[in-house]
Amino acid sequence: MNKEPYKDMDSKTYESLKKLLNYDKKRLILLSRKRRNIFVEELDKIQDVDNIRLMKYLLVLCFDKDFVVASKALKHLKRIIDDLTIKELLFFAEHFRSSYYYYSIDCEIEKNYREANKYRFDLTNCFGKEAIYILSVLTLHPNGYVREDALKKLSEFEDGFKIKFIMIRVNDWVKEVRNLANKELIKYIRDDYLKDIIECLPIIDRMNSWGRSDYSGILFKLEDFIIDQRNYDLLLNIYKNSEEILVKRKLFKYLLRINTTDNLVINMGLKSKDIIILRTAIEKIEEIMNRYNSWVIFKVLRQNKNVICRVAAIDILEKINVLDLHKALIPFLYDKSYTVRDYARYKLKKKGIADFREMYLREIDKSNYNLYGVLFGIRETGAQEDVKYIFKYLNDENVKVRKIALITIYMLNPKEGTQYVLDKLISDNISESNNATKCLENDILSFDENMIFQLFESEVYETHVYINLIKVINYYPKWISIMQLLKMLKISSNTYVQIINDEIESWINKFNGSFISLKKDQIDNIRKLYMEVDNKLNSSNRVQIEAILRVF
Repeated sequence: MNKEPYKDMDSKTYESLKKLLNYDKKRLILLSRKRRNIFVEELDKIQDVDNIRLMKYLLVLCFDKDFVVASKALKHLKRIIDDLTIKELLFFAEHFRSSYYYYSIDCEIEKNYREANKYRFDLTNCFGKEAIYILSVLTLHPNGYVREDALKKLSEFEDGFKIKFIMIRVNDWVKEVRNLANKELIKYIRDDYLKDIIECLPIIDRMNSWGRSDYSGILFKLEDFIIDQRNYDLLLNIYKNSEEILVKRKLFKYLLRINTTDNLVINMGLKSKDIIILRTAIEKIEEIMNRYNSWVIFKVLRQNKNVICRVAAIDILEKINVLDLHKALIPFLYDKSYTVRDYARYKLKKKGIADFREMYLREIDKSNYNLYGVLFGIRETGAQEDVKYIFKYLNDENVKVRKIALITIYMLNPKEGTQYVLDKLISDNISESNNATKCLENDILSFDENMIFQLFESEVYETHVYINLIKVINYYPKWISIMQLLKMLKISSNTYVQIINDEIESWINKFNGSFISLKKDQIDNIRKLYMEVDNKLNSSNRVQIEAILRVF
């Protein structure tokens, strides 16, 4: 590429930006002193370009002497910033500070900003209220002078938009900038800016782990301001409508601290899909549970798809002294989750009920409960002879049932299950083949490695079968494994060379995981195979294996 036309941009930066925008290089001319307007015109054509890494380039153009170019750049900068979530802003803040790759752009931004100050270029007079976007992004600049000066200029704007940028600077690595940001933030802890502060809850949450200063004072002020009874309805409304999970988690805890109501815990917390909110709500059950709402709580927990809720439902049954508790617990024996099944068995054992094997076998041909749970239950409590009840499910129309049946048979009776695992390993169904591969992970020695190699030599299977055969070989003891992998590499087509090399790399990484001694005939065979596949090994694997063989 000819570097001359792009005086402000090195070739690496140009190529990086070209990839980001997916532009043809003839159309992308950014930061060229003569044709900066071309880039802005291109952005005008595609309004959905929102890659946050572009913000640095747009920031440079905001200082352009051509006001049309500068104002267009600001328009796109504003659009990108307005769409940022707090999580994305935190990412960009880190990216702006530490991105060595964009060092030349950072220097140009600093240079432009200093020149603007020198010539008393007034951003506010030039861009009006929208200058707040330029100054806010400048508070993230790697240079401390730029950050501090931008913070000072931001103080002239009465706008909650800037609060998130100020809050990030409270953790600045320069003490003077930290102190300035802290003072500025305190000014905005008032009712007019409650929504803006709540938007920043992910940043407030991070303050607990910040270590550059003591943040307990500012944290107390922020939380004391938010957690107020008069804010309850507003906080609840924001909680319901927010899509930011970190905001919802923090708000839920704040709402509980203000007022732990039945509606909040049962209808908001226990019906949430987020594990953190669910745990928090479950911890509050005892505070609100009474004889009027106990069954409502149980039903909500029982219907929730999350495991911790169904475990909590079992505890609720005990606490409300249900008549025939053992009958109420039985449906939990057939749950999809091992944790729930095991916990139900534990509770029933305490009641003197332990004939779980018979209970599961009685349900095998019925449709009273979830078949997955029944099959898993047999796997966990059954005996070798129980596999006769499961064979028919190896051909069930539901692939999930077939997979569970295979695992159950192989775990209860590995000797009888071996042939079935082998049949499924070479299945045309990729899911079943993968499932059989997992079955072999902890019991690979039931299969002769030469048999696996012979299957690999065949040319009648689907691609996924050969990939799984390669993976299975790596389950064997290390010297058997490398010998078979090299044999596979020797006969393999280009389709599998990279996959085998990946498995060899995995073998090398776990080489010192065992200290099995090597026989002379084994080392001779491995050396011979190594020489025969030298051209198919990637350079790294070749060097590593050569170093290993040199020891013997």
